[in-house]
Amino acid sequence: MSQGEKRALMEHHGVDFLVELPFDEAFMRMKPEVFIQNLTEKLHMKYMIVGDDFTFGYKGQGNASFLEELSGRLGFSLDVIPKIRSGNREISSTYIREEIAQGNVAHANELLGYSYFIIGDIVHGNQIGSSKIGRPTINIVPPEDKLLPPNGVYVTEVVLLGRTFHGVTNVGLRPTVREGHKRIGVETHILDFTGNVYDKRAKVIFKEFLRPEKQFETFDELKAQIEKDVHTTYIYFNQK
Repeated sequence: MSQGEKRALMEHHGVDFLVELPFDEAFMRMKPEVFIQNLTEKLHMKYMIVGDDFTFGYKGQGNASFLEELSGRLGFSLDVIPKIRSGNREISSTYIREEIAQGNVAHANELLGYSYFIIGDIVHGNQIGSSKIGRPTINIVPPEDKLLPPNGVYVTEVVLLGRTFHGVTNVGLRPTVREGHKRIGVETHILDFTGNVYDKRAKVIFKEFLRPEKQFETFDELKAQIEKDVHTTYIYFNQK
């Protein structure tokens, strides 16, 4: 997630205040005990929850065992949670990033406990979806620091204007259109929706990988494939 997406997710789950600490030189060199003292003295921390492999402070010198010692001395409650496993592997951010990078978004969603998503403002496209294909789309530019799945077509949900719609999303460069741009875009056809939503913010939630991105010889071939993608998407949601 980008920082903005993290904020949105926390707000969705009822977090009222968020304090972000810049990872500067002073913070990087902070001793473990000083870091926890700042939390208890400046933020009045009363409860802390960490994973059993959590490390903190300069060069990761602090760990869960040290936190247990500090909790009694500094007066806060502590819960240390063991790692959850999926098969023979511990669930970790590294494991999840690998699955997303390979396009295994359905499995990544199981590991995350929620569905992978991209949030962005809807920008103007080239109108080809409406004029030549008959399937209007919304275009969002993902944050530059966002981990994206492989270029391809995905079954998605779209949260827009306070409602949730079904969609078909292309991640990539749209090679058939030949726009000449090099930045990856996220283009979504929202099923059973019409309306002008430029400059609105959309959340595109990825559910299933459909196919790799492909360059077609003609727009007619592209249009025929998109119709197949839309049909498959209808089937996917009707089976849920």
